[in-house]
Amino acid sequence: MLLPIFEKYRVLLGPVCDYYSEIHDDNVVIVCEGILAPMPYRWCVECVLAAIAGGIRFNLPGVARFTAVRLTYPAPDYANLYEQIFACPAYFEQERNELCFPKSL
Repeated sequence: MLLPIFEKYRVLLGPVCDYYSEIHDDNVVIVCEGILAPMPYRWCVECVLAAIAGGIRFNLPGVARFTAVRLTYPAPDYANLYEQIFACPAYFEQERNELCFPKSL
């Protein structure tokens, strides 16, 4: 159900970065990489992942939930806001920028 929603927003977010989805066992992972916009890297990643999360929540109110957000950069001073915004654990200095959610959505 979420993959069509994910693709629906590609037109809006594609100019900022490349992103794609992968299915792993019971989870879907949205990977954000290849920043295309001439803006700060962290800002682009935050913008895209928050917009995708917002679009999913808008289309599945009260149902959408995320299992993890993983980011390649060090934790910023406001790192606690990531867990509030995404309502899941946030991990920094990871291999890729990812937003994860259950495949059952």
